[in-house]
Amino acid sequence: MKKTTLKDLPSVHKVLLEINGSNLHHEDYIKFIINKELAEIRTEIKAGKLTKTKSELLNYIVSQVWIQSAPKLVNIINGTGIVLHTGFGRAPFRGKHLKDLADRLDGYVNLEFNLESGNRGDRQFHIADQLSAICGSEAGMVVNNNAAAVLLALNELAEGGEVICSRGQMVEIGGSFRIPDIIEKSNAILKGVGTTNRTHL
Repeated sequence: MKKTTLKDLPSVHKVLLEINGSNLHHEDYIKFIINKELAEIRTEIKAGKLTKTKSELLNYIVSQVWIQSAPKLVNIINGTGIVLHTGFGRAPFRGKHLKDLADRLDGYVNLEFNLESGNRGDRQFHIADQLSAICGSEAGMVVNNNAAAVLLALNELAEGGEVICSRGQMVEIGGSFRIPDIIEKSNAILKGVGTTNRTHL
């Protein structure tokens, strides 16, 4: 069988024409995938390992564009027994809550705008009272991760003071979240107690 030559390689433009705008990703990303595939095929051709025709090469690259640009985030079944699994996105949203969220975000919202005064507002305004009531706290606010929550809480309540933490909890979890580092950045003083495997109260 005839071996593939470098002349058989399709141009980036030809692959884009074949896709014909049906892939909704940004064109620069599509070109990135195409160029990556062309580079790999070029290496195989130079090594004399390919026997694909021009049309086969074109179809292969187009298929790779679709495969590699497919959504990486997919639904899975959590069979671990861990309900709030950090690797699986923690708690799933119910359909009606997602629909309500989608309806509100299908346009502009008053995220940081006070409709009564007509002035700039605070995004925490929408949730602060509910959080306070549910948690029984004086105030409440939303942050986007646990590291931020711990940092803000310690900085507000324990700045300059000691924070007692079991040595068994001085761990690093996903995203390089290290308890000792967070305590240090909050300007609190870490006081380790117990051992890595046992702490008595």
